[in-house]
Amino acid sequence: MWRWVVDRFRPRGFDNCAARVPATSTGIADAYAARDFLAAKPFVDATRVYQVGYSWGAFISAFLASPQSAGLASSQRRFAATVANCGGCAYQSSQIVLRDIDRPLLMLLGERDREVPAAPCFPLLDELKAAGAPVHRHVYPQTTHGWDKPGLPARGYTYSAQVTQAARSRALDFLSQPR
Repeated sequence: MWRWVVDRFRPRGFDNCAARVPATSTGIADAYAARDFLAAKPFVDATRVYQVGYSWGAFISAFLASPQSAGLASSQRRFAATVANCGGCAYQSSQIVLRDIDRPLLMLLGERDREVPAAPCFPLLDELKAAGAPVHRHVYPQTTHGWDKPGLPARGYTYSAQVTQAARSRALDFLSQPR
């Protein structure tokens, strides 16, 4: 499996979204630009391009599971599936997980995430799943936001090598499933 990482922050003059959060439309446009770049490569199967996001990128992952994202990016092509790590279903007053999800979405959530609480995801994710939406979830017990970020306890993050590895394995298993 080939992996490509898009840095959405440094080209815009900041290291992360702690001080400034980029517009959702910017993240969606970046994701589709990356997808189109990869799909144009002769060694890439354009039907098997996936997106994985962390924190703010997880919000983008959730939006990409909705057909509305393609319209915002004026794209004819979509991601085969997306994974949202340390994300949520709502942020402040905005709904992140939309009810028209039509692409597989895996939400990996931390039970003790204070930055992006998992609570707004329930019962929404269960309702979507019951209605046939291709949404999947896993909540890691006693896990905070940024479980994959060592050295950030001042932000309330507790690094967990075990959860980081488990989330990576769960995401790769999800993405390797036939679509």
